[in-house]
Amino acid sequence: DAVSNDYFSKYDIVVASNIGINDAIRISNAVAVKGGKFYLVHSFGLYACAMIDLGKNHTYREEMGKDKLSDVKKVEPYKSLEEMFQIK
Repeated sequence: DAVSNDYFSKYDIVVASNIGINDAIRISNAVAVKGGKFYLVHSFGLYACAMIDLGKNHTYREEMGKDKLSDVKKVEPYKSLEEMFQIK
């Protein structure tokens, strides 16, 4: 733990790349304490992937057509980054 959890918790958004799962979970949990968002990205040559934890209070609106949006929705069920890594 070269960087403390308190350091990460003061940011609204943290983007991390090429780190291990344990560090990713630790940082994501630290960011979530204050309602922040965490993006984990990794590239493999021409390919890449991302895992995103927007937090349990994140809301969004779907585009329903031109100039028309849905009511505000929450992601249900919400899965933290730690829970995402436990899905098999």
